[in-house]
Amino acid sequence: MCATKYNSQPQQRKIALIIGISDYENKPYLKNSINDANSMNQALQSIGFKTMLGCNLKYGEMEKIIQKFLSIIEFSDVVLFYFSGHGFHYKNVNYLIPLDSLNTFESNIKYHAISTEFILKSIEQKTCYVFICLLDCQGLKQICAPPMDCLIAIAYAPDENDSYRDRDSLFTKHLLQNITQSDKDIEKILQDVVKGVEIESDGQQILYRNGTLRHKDIYLNIH
Repeated sequence: MCATKYNSQPQQRKIALIIGISDYENKPYLKNSINDANSMNQALQSIGFKTMLGCNLKYGEMEKIIQKFLSIIEFSDVVLFYFSGHGFHYKNVNYLIPLDSLNTFESNIKYHAISTEFILKSIEQKTCYVFICLLDCQGLKQICAPPMDCLIAIAYAPDENDSYRDRDSLFTKHLLQNITQSDKDIEKILQDVVKGVEIESDGQQILYRNGTLRHKDIYLNIH
């Protein structure tokens, strides 16, 4: 199964890093995150992704698995990163919060959380074929996509109320309904996820998207 439907180049390897954190030590419990991460892992494996899965990771563990994942990325890879957990922004930088983060840590946040900008810049340096970043968390500001083939989707628009967070996990629910569909371009997948979440939440949950693709017809599952 190749990642691009119409491409004379060799088939792209598909790799994914999936992280889910539910049992926060100092932040509200998220009942869906671990189950969502496991379900995403199974879904991506079913369409040919080689995956790394991390659940309830402390800061050092989260940093380690990200570095391990970065080390295996190659030039022609289709790369996907999925995170379900708490997010936070401080001084215009977005952070993904590990299991053991403190309640108040603004002055030394870089020692307690992973910045999305670090992940994006690190993958940009790998010059992979395409990068798909899926963040099921609230509390993030706008994320600028790097100048590469990249799509970013966040479950909640900046500053949006997260009243649906613990109840439905709509973003991941609709991702799982769409991401394994065969012969469906990633742009179409995300369009249908956006539409499905807006309809099911009665317009109360609006997703945030950014990024552009120079390559056409990026298919994650070919039959």
